[in-house]
Amino acid sequence: MNFIVINAPIVDETVMNLSEILHKEYANKQKDINVIINSFGGTINAAYKIISLLWRYTKHELSIYVLEYAKSAATFICLGASKLFLSDIAELGPMDPQIYQEKAESSEFFPVISHTKAIQICHENAVIAMDDMVKLLTRKAPNIPLNKVISHAINYANQFIKPLLEQIEPHKIAQYESFLEEAKVYAALVEEKNQHLKNLKQITEHLVKSYPSHDFVIDIDHLKTLGLKVNIIDTDKCEKIYAQIEEKKGVFGINDERGENGKKIKK
Repeated sequence: MNFIVINAPIVDETVMNLSEILHKEYANKQKDINVIINSFGGTINAAYKIISLLWRYTKHELSIYVLEYAKSAATFICLGASKLFLSDIAELGPMDPQIYQEKAESSEFFPVISHTKAIQICHENAVIAMDDMVKLLTRKAPNIPLNKVISHAINYANQFIKPLLEQIEPHKIAQYESFLEEAKVYAALVEEKNQHLKNLKQITEHLVKSYPSHDFVIDIDHLKTLGLKVNIIDTDKCEKIYAQIEEKKGVFGINDERGENGKKIKK
């Protein structure tokens, strides 16, 4: 069995490298394609291009293997497989978008969804603060008219909620909503390519919206609860695949080690 190994970020450069391999090795479309993905992710645009390329060149089946991890945009590629195989330690991850922010002292990726969650938290705390103040005033000063009690409660909640809301950047919330819509459109297009898939749009939306952190581990058992058919790679099969990668027999690799963006597959 031949493998294409994507051990790289899911970016346009990886798309170009994959295109060269497919044109050279799979141009006649007489082979099913087997892909090993080991990636922390990248962009959903590149992920969609990779899925489209793979389906364009495969004969019948597109099998994707995850031995260690396929996070973020790499998870989306996994959803496009007709057969998905995971080792017992493999993990996929949420697809919530990240923004790279440069700071004076350091740089980091920042989850866009945190802005949306921040508004939700502010709203919930404002309601609690208003409720607490109304209860306090009606107990301590029962003669104050209700309309004034409510006015005081609103002002009280506003005093500590407003500074928090002023730190939220509206354009990032719009960016998150835009990403979600983009992901759903791509999911619908992938469904059209692969008749094995059902409810991919709903699964994609769940992966974008439903997890507490970008690093959350989505393992084989959890994937099954989402309605995905996942096959487990047993230990012997994993050892054989690792050996094949090491010996470079029937393996076409895309490797790009850039810190946390691309980690070499190792035993």
